[in-house]
Amino acid sequence: MPGARRYTDPMGAVDRLPPPVKRHRLKADDYQRLGALGVLPPDARVELLDGELIEMAPIGSRCWAIVNRLARLLQHAVGERAIVSSQSSFRLDTHSEPQPDLALFKPRDDFYAAALPTPDDTLLVIEVADSSCRCTRAAACPRSGSSTSKPGCCACTAIRAATITSRSPQRPPRASPRSPRCPVSRST
Repeated sequence: MPGARRYTDPMGAVDRLPPPVKRHRLKADDYQRLGALGVLPPDARVELLDGELIEMAPIGSRCWAIVNRLARLLQHAVGERAIVSSQSSFRLDTHSEPQPDLALFKPRDDFYAAALPTPDDTLLVIEVADSSCRCTRAAACPRSGSSTSKPGCCACTAIRAATITSRSPQRPPRASPRSPRCPVSRST
């Protein structure tokens, strides 16, 4: 390749490709500072997952409607026993602040004004997705064997109307069509 730069590794081998890009994982505190300094605009649709800023998919009208229906149902079901939160982040660990579509948190008098909820405060996480089920399931539920523990999570898809539940990070999620726990109908 004319004009290509040559790189030599420590053993003396010549390679025409540049060395791999070194990635720097962000911590959740750094992510919050980026927002406070205006580096990330308030309306930026990004979340911090495993130290990386991930652009979230746009919210379509079907997803928006399902999230709002679920929020209403959950609010009526839990009343004052939990805080129903929509599109808000929580501190999963030192390198992750996901923004699930819906979450139930333990009630607190300050509504988490002093600090974001943590896994210990989290009762339920729900992700609603049309086509990005695999991606949103990974974001909503911690990886198997993770040290982070959450009591439960659910991912509902509007197209397949399937619910994926996980009661602990050690057990992989299981899918079942039209689970009675997920009030999503097959109609559009």
